[in-house]
Amino acid sequence: MLDSVRRQLRITTRSLVAELQQLRAQLGKVDLTTFLAEAGVELEDIYKDSVGGWTALQRRAGIELAPAASDEGNIGKRVRMLLHLDDSERLTLLSRLASDEVTMGLLDIRQRRVATMVLAALFGESEVLEDLDEAAVRLQQHPALRSELGELAALLDDRAQHLPTTLSDLPEVPLQIHATYKRNEIAEAFGFAGVTWREGVRHEKETNSDLLLVTLNKSDKHYTPTTMYRDYVISRDRFHWESQSGTSQRSKTGRRYLGRASRPMLFVRFERDDPYLFIGQGDLESAHGDRPIAITWKLRTPLPEDVFQAARRVAG
Repeated sequence: MLDSVRRQLRITTRSLVAELQQLRAQLGKVDLTTFLAEAGVELEDIYKDSVGGWTALQRRAGIELAPAASDEGNIGKRVRMLLHLDDSERLTLLSRLASDEVTMGLLDIRQRRVATMVLAALFGESEVLEDLDEAAVRLQQHPALRSELGELAALLDDRAQHLPTTLSDLPEVPLQIHATYKRNEIAEAFGFAGVTWREGVRHEKETNSDLLLVTLNKSDKHYTPTTMYRDYVISRDRFHWESQSGTSQRSKTGRRYLGRASRPMLFVRFERDDPYLFIGQGDLESAHGDRPIAITWKLRTPLPEDVFQAARRVAG
């Protein structure tokens, strides 16, 4: 941890600019992949708010790029909102948006939801929900950023740690098992973006899915005694989960959980600021207790080994 802090202190905007200028003098053209390798830095270093992203860094270094539109800086700073992307659908769409003009009217519902997930990160959800087509057109006005996004899509694909699989029984929901998503992206994938959703559970009626969002490493700072649910992995394909503290077995929600009357969809994250890993659908294996109900879900898709081991360490 201390070495990481020291490293971050050494990596400043000024040092990155100097490094890029030096590499340009030595190598001529320097793309993002080359810069990361030669400078020994991570994508997260380039996308710190103080740096503003790859396009902004190149401009600071005096590199000639396509002219910047007035809102380039604001959009460039939001590119960091894409750094967790690790599935083929979002990365393919990002690459398409970067390379050519995508006509939103030709996309089906699933593809439009993917486009919403990507473009909302760059322009904000409210603007994209108001006019998805206009957001795509706006991106076309930023050739330098589009070039950056194309490079970024390839880099994110290379560093993806898992091989996500498609959620096959919900064709309009563009989620992939063992890919990572933020809360708003989950809502966008299920088609209820823009709806206030603060709890860790939601019954999505259109697909009859119970969305169960879990934070494994809970702290007293952010959780009360009534929300310190005992959620943990048992094995690669079994997960212990507790319902909300007010949910009884006889309640409508409790009966739905215990009666196998919906699709329980589980999303887990280690820390409060992490995106969620979608671990797929669970089937009821056992349940006991009341307010909360303690449930063991049998996962249809086993957890990746690295996720299982990390989750075991958190559980102690």
